Amino acid sequence: RQGRRWQRGTTVTTSALLTQHRAQIERWASGGHLAVDMETSAVYSAAAHFGMQAAALLFCWDELSRGRSWLDTFTPAEVAAQRAADQAIYPTALEIGCGAHTKGRQSWS
Repeated sequence: RQGRRWQRGTTVTTSALLTQHRAQIERWASGGHLAVDMETSAVYSAAAHFGMQAAALLFCWDELSRGRSWLDTFTPAEVAAQRAADQAIYPTALEIGCGAHTKGRQSWS
């Protein structure tokens, strides 16, 4: 929606920043995982503990399988794309969340 490109898939969540060696990253990528993050497991763990549903909506800019890490600088075009993604992610999350809670009713727009 809103002309944005998106993918649906699995991610790897780890608590270890910068400790993934190249072979491990390649295994994750070949296993079909789309991204690596540090926060999603906490969301799912808390939801499971309290018997709640959970979802993660992420925008990613690292390309670890291509040798690019979060330490690399971004071009002005990449910075603009990140800002656009950041601005789009919140209303998208609200739309998804409200839609999940309004089955059969009109959702917020």
